[in-house]
Amino acid sequence: MKTIIVFLFICVSLTQTTFSQSNPAQYMPLQIGNKWVYMYRPQAPHDSAYIVSQIIGDTIINFKNYFKITHFRDTVNYIRFDTLTSTLVEYCSDPTCSYEHGLFQLAASNGDSISTCAAFPIICRGVNDTLLFGNNTYLKTFTHYSINYYCVYSQKYNFLYGIGLNYEYQSSVCRASAIWAIYLRGAYINGVLYGDTSSTFTRTVTGIVKYRDNNHPVSSGYVKAFKHSYIGDIVIEDSAAIQLDGSYTIRLPHDTTDLMAFQNDEVMALNFVPTYYPSTIYWQNAGHIYTDTNMTGIDISVYRITNDGSSHGQISGGVYLNTNTTTLTGLGYAIVYAKTGNTFRGYSISAGNGAYSVDSLPHGMYQLICTRMGYPSQTKNRYLGNNNLTGVNFIYGRQLVGIPDGNEIPLTYSLSQNYPNPFNPATTIKFGLPKSSQVKLTIYDLLGREISVLVNGNLSAGSYKAEWDASNYSSGVYIYRIESSDFVQVKKLVLIK
Repeated sequence: MKTIIVFLFICVSLTQTTFSQSNPAQYMPLQIGNKWVYMYRPQAPHDSAYIVSQIIGDTIINFKNYFKITHFRDTVNYIRFDTLTSTLVEYCSDPTCSYEHGLFQLAASNGDSISTCAAFPIICRGVNDTLLFGNNTYLKTFTHYSINYYCVYSQKYNFLYGIGLNYEYQSSVCRASAIWAIYLRGAYINGVLYGDTSSTFTRTVTGIVKYRDNNHPVSSGYVKAFKHSYIGDIVIEDSAAIQLDGSYTIRLPHDTTDLMAFQNDEVMALNFVPTYYPSTIYWQNAGHIYTDTNMTGIDISVYRITNDGSSHGQISGGVYLNTNTTTLTGLGYAIVYAKTGNTFRGYSISAGNGAYSVDSLPHGMYQLICTRMGYPSQTKNRYLGNNNLTGVNFIYGRQLVGIPDGNEIPLTYSLSQNYPNPFNPATTIKFGLPKSSQVKLTIYDLLGREISVLVNGNLSAGSYKAEWDASNYSSGVYIYRIESSDFVQVKKLVLIK
């Protein structure tokens, strides 16, 4: 059986910028000693790691000068910039590419199309201006898709003018899926330092974990530092044990992160529920910390569980994603809290297949709250009597908020037109924040009635997207409005069924 593979490289842009690319080689500066330090983030729940890519020498291959580089695009060892075609080229032994493989046409501008190797046509649609490491510069993005009978591959690469490769994303979906990405933490380019080039977790964060009701210290458990990646995964950056006096010390990279206190897995009697810093079960309301220096006094007040564990009631079910297929996909790392009135009775964290089970519950009317970073919370009310409750499922549509464009910080607030528009049944709304902001993104009908709140919480500076699934709403024109302390904007969207 023949396998058909289709490759496509596209350079894409959200906003068109006009400027003279006087030296396209500066999109990947090649000089011995140049160094790039990346944060490697694989598919959750694996820990992050650092990757150091550095030009360590040069050599002559087929009368052409190549630079030897470590850890560039996973396996590439020798690269050069071809001045005739303005293309970044790697040396390879594949005869279909005549021993050279064109990677990226760095001088490409809007509408350009080239093919240095027959399997890899490249199309460019422009560049973006951006702010990174305190410098205004230009960003060029390449995406690559390949399809065969068994797998779908997707890659994305961002290059910064004067700095080099800033971001790389790879995914493959076959019988199983694999996803990873790298983000530039810092670089040393032609003698100039950008960002943080240390490859160790050098910042420390300390604090006390205590009970919210009486301020007494928690004597066991652990604190995790994690964040929501641009592809929707939960990336764990580090974890630390809670000491007998409630103290913890966690080591982190220079980054924006969230902290959450957890019970020890092996403890039979649950004493407190997983709680975000400073004191909330909702990820949208968590207090983000930015570790540009060592931090102290980052205390977490957790909610106590009131339950002697003598009861045998159980509420179970699953947390799932509805991906418009015939089967539901399990969503792991969701937390299901069980409350009676204002009292927490227990909780469960969903497994990779989405299954959860809250055990040792007394009889009563329960409020079940399901939270998962990146998705809106859901609440269900159920009465637990003599028989256990099963099949109490939480089903999500698309992801609520993601960070699709790497770690670049927008220069101004923005609210983009939804796409597609008109739409049925779901649409995406992008917005940008130049600084950490309390943000609310709301859908209204034409009578001014609030239909849905897509985002309501404090978000760090960055580029975001929210998705609205209007399956339960009728055709018509709707309004979406973003509001923060410094910015308000309104746009229309059209639902056609």
